[in-house]
Amino acid sequence: VPFEGDGGQFWSVGDGVTIQESGQDLCSTSCTIDVTITDTREGTVIDYTNNVQAE
Repeated sequence: VPFEGDGGQFWSVGDGVTIQESGQDLCSTSCTIDVTITDTREGTVIDYTNNVQAE
């Protein structure tokens, strides 16, 4: 995952995420993923979304 604006050390508002299989067939038919963003220093969930359709 590339980070922008701070030398690649931290996530910032507006940074993007690309999830790819990298040779593994994790989703050969229609499937969904759940995404959770967690502040590991504080141990809190910042945001989440469920049932994102994978293409």
